[in-house]
Amino acid sequence: MVAEITNTPWGERHTHVLKPSTEEPYEHPYGFSFGKEFHVSPFMPMDVNYEWRIGMPGNRLTVHTQNYTEKQKFFDATLMLSRREITNKALTRVLLRHPWMTARVAFGIYWQAARLWIKRAPFHTHPAKISG
Repeated sequence: MVAEITNTPWGERHTHVLKPSTEEPYEHPYGFSFGKEFHVSPFMPMDVNYEWRIGMPGNRLTVHTQNYTEKQKFFDATLMLSRREITNKALTRVLLRHPWMTARVAFGIYWQAARLWIKRAPFHTHPAKISG
């Protein structure tokens, strides 16, 4: 399985080729554990381990992620999707119903970052800024 991760503020992309974890059985058929190799957020340190659990694609798809530092979980989220046929009509309907979705998501990312900054959450500088 291939996962592409982007970081909004810097416009960078990183690709992970994921091999299923064999350490322990999980309820989802695809389990992946891997260390962070890419600066995603200034509010998340680099010493993070990801655990992803992905259900078998069908009419629904579930993606569950947990993030850990030194075995302490600090983030847990689940995305549940429903299959829809991709047609011109369906795409047009989505664009008409949600014309500003991309802008809304980008605004939401920066809004949450501003809230974390105001709360004085620990800030982690981009590694390229430190070494370069």
